[in-house]
Amino acid sequence: MNPVRIILDKIYPFIEPVIIKQNSVTVSPADLFFAQTKDGVFCRPDMIVRYLFIENYFGKNSCGKKLYTKMQTARINETDEPVKRFNALIDSYEKNGYNPDSYIMVKQNLSIRNGSHRGALALYYNTPLTCFVEKDNSFVRYELSWFRENGFEDDEIRLITDKTDELYRYCNAPLNIFLFDSAAKCADSIAEALGCFGTVKEIFRYRFQKNQLKSIGKAFALQNGNRKNLLSMCCCYSNISVIKLVLNQPEIKYTHSNKQVFFKQYDEIKKLLHSTFGKEFSSLAVIPHNFDDNSFFDEISDLLNSHSNPKNII
Repeated sequence: MNPVRIILDKIYPFIEPVIIKQNSVTVSPADLFFAQTKDGVFCRPDMIVRYLFIENYFGKNSCGKKLYTKMQTARINETDEPVKRFNALIDSYEKNGYNPDSYIMVKQNLSIRNGSHRGALALYYNTPLTCFVEKDNSFVRYELSWFRENGFEDDEIRLITDKTDELYRYCNAPLNIFLFDSAAKCADSIAEALGCFGTVKEIFRYRFQKNQLKSIGKAFALQNGNRKNLLSMCCCYSNISVIKLVLNQPEIKYTHSNKQVFFKQYDEIKKLLHSTFGKEFSSLAVIPHNFDDNSFFDEISDLLNSHSNPKNII
């Protein structure tokens, strides 16, 4: 054997954790789900079959095991072993939770190359996953046509598509778009402009005293990035509006340089606010980068509601 190869084989186990950490990102289940969507089509029905298997494991349906067994038999010509391994993985999650050192393999667009079992478990348990990002931007597709070509009947396909639609609605939580000061006073006009991205479900308007805002900021003191920006603005401006926007077709992108997960619509919304209402208004709007951010924004929105009373609501 090549001496260089022998040396590399010996040192690799020690440097592997460093390589993995430098090229990994933590992704929320909702962001991971929509990262498997391309041109408005969800491209990983195999992950949905695995999700149905998990539900079957917990007695929530009677079809998941049958669909999974049929899929794995067609894919790898195995029946019993995949079921045993998946049962053991679910049992481990149930007893020990998710181990963040257990990563899945994704492309630079976050499409899953290896790890859709754990992707399905992340959706079921609503826990984030560690994703090792490969230097490859090809998109992994697993079309419904494969299932039809491999003997899945129309009613079986419908079980998969119905569960996909259910998860789509569940994961597509309304975005919390925060507006401050003069922008907050124009929430109706801004909401109308945002209609091109989706459906505005609600608009909340508040006027707070400075001491109320400080207590809101203290409740979430240790935050970074976009979340810290939101909290600092909540502490500075008395007039706040929150627009709840459900995106028509959420899509997710990943920037390797800063390991940031983004809505593809994020930059488009910022540009719209800038071009339509001016630079000042766009700087007075804070938009969640992704669904993980949005969960935190949801907490702040709830906190504003808990601190409000009829005098606070505009």
